[in-house]
Amino acid sequence: MKVKTYDKAKGKYVYAGDLEGDTYTRKVNNRHYMVKEHGYGVQRDVLEKLISDSVRYIVIQAKQKTYKTTLATWVSRGKVKDYGHGEQVFLNTNFMEEVI
Repeated sequence: MKVKTYDKAKGKYVYAGDLEGDTYTRKVNNRHYMVKEHGYGVQRDVLEKLISDSVRYIVIQAKQKTYKTTLATWVSRGKVKDYGHGEQVFLNTNFMEEVI
């Protein structure tokens, strides 16, 4: 199932990733890596939906690497920030497991 979120900078709903079973997958590119946070972000409203849907895993698919982590890690270690596109929860890649 496709997941959408409202991007306040663009003023419209945008594609945020795919939800399949207990796993949410977000495909990213170099622009999505937040240097200040040393990791990637997920919109806060998407994260709240994942919590209510009892999702267990979040997969971040970058061009060269794929990271997998638990939703619980995002909740406990993520930082809420707003850099203009709405509140996002950022997680440092040190807390993500790199998978092949």
